[in-house]
Amino acid sequence: MVKKGVKEDDLEERSKLWMDCDAFWGQGPGKPLREAVGDCTDYFVAIANGDAGAKPPSMLVMPPNDVPRFKIDDPAQREPALRGARNVEKVVLRAIHGWIFKSSSRSTGFARAESYMTLDFATDVARAVWQALEWSRVVSPGLVFHTLAMKMDVPLWFAGVKIVDRPEDDDMAARQEATVLRLADCWTDAVWCGQWADGGRVKQDRLTRLADCLRVLLSACMWVMRMGGDDERSHYEASFYASMVAKPTLVAAGSYIFNWRRHIVDSANLVLDRLGKAHLTLGDYPHCIPKWNACGLVFGHNAALKNAAEAAKHGWIASGPPADDDGDDEK
Repeated sequence: MVKKGVKEDDLEERSKLWMDCDAFWGQGPGKPLREAVGDCTDYFVAIANGDAGAKPPSMLVMPPNDVPRFKIDDPAQREPALRGARNVEKVVLRAIHGWIFKSSSRSTGFARAESYMTLDFATDVARAVWQALEWSRVVSPGLVFHTLAMKMDVPLWFAGVKIVDRPEDDDMAARQEATVLRLADCWTDAVWCGQWADGGRVKQDRLTRLADCLRVLLSACMWVMRMGGDDERSHYEASFYASMVAKPTLVAAGSYIFNWRRHIVDSANLVLDRLGKAHLTLGDYPHCIPKWNACGLVFGHNAALKNAAEAAKHGWIASGPPADDDGDDEK
């Protein structure tokens, strides 16, 4: 028998470790992962800076031969590349934190983090540095693969999406949230389909198309809600539109031959015609919606959070599972 007070104190102490970002990454169970991420990033930064004596981290699979690795002489090219490497480092730590904190199994989260670090991380950093893959547009297939393998939803920030405001009316805010969650579910399902179509891991070009399609669908739904009157009817129409159009459009967007952008615009304009409102106007990424009617959406959002305070504000830090996930309850 364990006294109730002792058990509660133990849970409180362990919960503090999970909630304190500095403790988790600094001296807690996340320290080895943080050090491995930092060492690998430092190695590629050194190569880009021309350090021929840099030694590759041990136990990590290096990028394939088709990924270049060389000194970047031009400062105008080198500085953005190095910033990209550091952003990848922070985004990966955020993703790993989610695998551990928000999954049903802490041990599985750690195992997935170690697998990703060993097999994929070096390639992801190298591609961000020398192939200019922009993670604020969409993350790597490796992060998506491990997220799906844990039966987790693929978060919207994987596609660089951030919703910065909400209606003042609580009912309208709830309707908007329900519509966004429906789109998020469809996005996850579409990535699952893409992964199946690509033989077990979705390819970068297909993942990019799916992320582009998601952003336009979000833009269309927010346009219907806001430009449609920002009232109960417009929010209902946006929700109904998402339920009817989102999943088949996202799944079909994985195909090279499907013009998903035209399909979304045409179908959204049918809804707007019924409401008697202005047609959907789309711009180029990252301003899918013109700035004069931003509708509370930010695309190309840099998900690399700077510190623990910002992480907590964005829901990165959570209490997490306070005990091991072996299913044994103390009595």
